[in-house]
Amino acid sequence: GNQTRLLADTDAILRAFTADIHAAQHCCLLAFYIVEGSGRVEAVLEALMQAAERGVRCQLLADALGSSSFWRSPWPQRLRDAGVEVTEALPVGVLKSLWVRSDLRNHRKILVVDYRIAYTGSYNLVDPRLFKQNAGVGEWVDAVMRCEGPIAQELAAMFYGDWAVENDHNLTATLERLNGYVDEMPPRAPASGGSQLQVVPSQPGGDTALVYDVLCNALNVAQERVVISTPYFVPDEALLNTLIIAARRGVAVTLIVPRRVDSHLVRYASRAYYQPLLDAGVRLKMYGGGLLHTKAVVIDGRFALFGTVNMDMRSFYLNLELSLAVYTPETVAAIGALLDGYLKDSEAVSLKKWQQRRRVQRFIERCVRLVSPLL
Repeated sequence: GNQTRLLADTDAILRAFTADIHAAQHCCLLAFYIVEGSGRVEAVLEALMQAAERGVRCQLLADALGSSSFWRSPWPQRLRDAGVEVTEALPVGVLKSLWVRSDLRNHRKILVVDYRIAYTGSYNLVDPRLFKQNAGVGEWVDAVMRCEGPIAQELAAMFYGDWAVENDHNLTATLERLNGYVDEMPPRAPASGGSQLQVVPSQPGGDTALVYDVLCNALNVAQERVVISTPYFVPDEALLNTLIIAARRGVAVTLIVPRRVDSHLVRYASRAYYQPLLDAGVRLKMYGGGLLHTKAVVIDGRFALFGTVNMDMRSFYLNLELSLAVYTPETVAAIGALLDGYLKDSEAVSLKKWQQRRRVQRFIERCVRLVSPLL
């Protein structure tokens, strides 16, 4: 019962965010790992303040570490002065580190409007023309899914869970608001037609390997084609072997990674896994149009995972993450078409050429691979 639209252009993403916030009547719920209130993002934050001033309940949750520059800027106070509720997710500090783990981060990206419209994907609330332009990786390339339908209520529930655990005030206020939650809910349409979607959350503690298990099981049942897009590829041995086995039994496995990433350690760690993948027949493609940040997996054109999860152990086991499992062929095809578009701007890595890389590079890759579980 969900209507979906895939957005892969920053201007289109920000225009859609702004338009839906301007049209909001009850609530705007935002949770992002990185928020930077500069450039084109200013229009979104201005729309949020205007919504709060006309009586819409607006809440913004931003990770303390990922959004550190935001928390040092005037924006939090400006938003609060306009009536927006702003909370720092998983605060960090030297003293806090004595009893709180600072390596656990809220990496989710969510925007929910009126429990009816929701967005999620890889996009942080930043302007790629300005964000990390001194890193030498080009602009970040992202995609989000705009969903209209019952999935918005599932994402709202996830937001409220993250919001409530941050402090006692948030917990009390959330419990009070949920008493009137039903009154604000849009009518639930019959779940027929549209896209069939499922929220797959993950977080440290409890069933920490949920997304990892879904991914491995999907790869194990793949019959024809697998296409994966991830900015950071640092798998464990089990996931690496799952990809290798899939390729060896005849599945066309394609892995798309950016040519340049913003972490030298991750770059060398990723490359340490290329040799066994190439040996098995995995098609490795390096995207050259910027830092490809989209996280998506398409299996046989029948199933897709789309969301915030990188292919590394931090995303699988430490971060608070979010994936959409997509079952409807038309929506899966839209994600597949997006990945095929990335392939057109990517260069294949040949096994022969890769084997000819310098010995010092191989040595660095092997050394960094030893600490790859920590990256």
